[in-house]
Amino acid sequence: MSRSWVIYAKAANNAEKGLLSYSPVWFLFLFVLMTSLSYFISVILATKYSQKPSTVDQQTNVSPSSFFSSRGFINASKGYFFIMLSILAFSGYLYVEQEFNSVSSVLVDHAQYSKELIDNHEQNYKEGLTFIKSTPIIKAVMNAGQTSSSLPFELSRWKEVLADIFKAYMQSQAEMSQIRLISAEGQGKELVRVERKGGEVLITSEDDLQNKGNRDYFVNTVNLHNGEIYTSSIEPNIENGEMELPIRLTRRYSTPLFYPNGAIFAILVINVEAQPLLQEINRLSKNGEIIYITNEQQKFILANLPSMVDDSFSEQGYLWGDAFKRTTNLFSALNNSLTTWEGNKGSLLSAETLVTPNPGDVTGKLTVRATFSAAKVYQNALLLLLKQMLIFLAFSILALMLFYYSWANNTRMMIASQVRKELEAKNKKTICLKV
Repeated sequence: MSRSWVIYAKAANNAEKGLLSYSPVWFLFLFVLMTSLSYFISVILATKYSQKPSTVDQQTNVSPSSFFSSRGFINASKGYFFIMLSILAFSGYLYVEQEFNSVSSVLVDHAQYSKELIDNHEQNYKEGLTFIKSTPIIKAVMNAGQTSSSLPFELSRWKEVLADIFKAYMQSQAEMSQIRLISAEGQGKELVRVERKGGEVLITSEDDLQNKGNRDYFVNTVNLHNGEIYTSSIEPNIENGEMELPIRLTRRYSTPLFYPNGAIFAILVINVEAQPLLQEINRLSKNGEIIYITNEQQKFILANLPSMVDDSFSEQGYLWGDAFKRTTNLFSALNNSLTTWEGNKGSLLSAETLVTPNPGDVTGKLTVRATFSAAKVYQNALLLLLKQMLIFLAFSILALMLFYYSWANNTRMMIASQVRKELEAKNKKTICLKV
């Protein structure tokens, strides 16, 4: 994910920001630390080394094999590796936490934006339904039905005009698949129906109109007050009692129409294809992210595998709970924005949001889950840690070269100094003997 290239002034209160491995300040700190340690240790080693007898050849004493086999170097290496392993362990923890927080931010944003897309989509078609309801022809149809002496409403001279208006409106709404006026009495017989078939907008003949009185959206809509709009679940379209194949996910928006005296006479329904909206939401997912959407029954509406959606609406059914089980981990437990789910391919981190179009009713509720593989979070953190290890290795080699160079020079100077002192003492002794 993203990395900052500076250490902020408030880094003292946020260790994660203060220890990002790609900060130039962090590089400078490591360089100064390692070179200072190397110089300090080399001086100590050289001092100890100079205390050895001078009978050892000077060139041998400063050879790399002597340097690496010296007790001082071995002890210093143990301390150095302990410090480096401690830094790497702490950095590894910070990288994992950083990746979890970064993934969390992306997932929350995508879940929230998906909700906004659904809300905007819903609002658009609710406004369209209100527009159709407010056309003069609808009012004329109500008046005609109310003044009829032989039928609850007489629509024969209005159906053709109303169907033409429905057709014209549908031609401007590419995602709309049907507009219907359905009688509120009896078996809920369709009075006018216009639908999209094979790319064409067609007016359904009288013989092909269906009864819809047993459908959930009909039952719920006839119980609404004037001006209220019902939003159905996203589900496969059903014609003549059977689900259309291949599955065509549809959402319905409906509102009741009333006589001036308050008695209901029909409901107005528009069917909207859900697939374009779902495809737009699915395009948000990148770099291994998967967005799932389930309805109020936890059936899959959007998934990474089309078979999961198909299986959800089969006779056996396939629900979210069948595919994933709730679990937890340290970082998701500390992050209230994420939940963890265990599936066939490992753990998923999930940011979730709810869409509830019908207040006080679960019908039409959608659960949007923007997910990312927990294993990939650890993999990303491991890659960052490996990069840091390579950087540490490069600095360690540089520090080792400076370490050896400083140690060799100090050792040569001290041995030379010791040799001079020994020669001076020997000369003094010789002079004293001669005297």
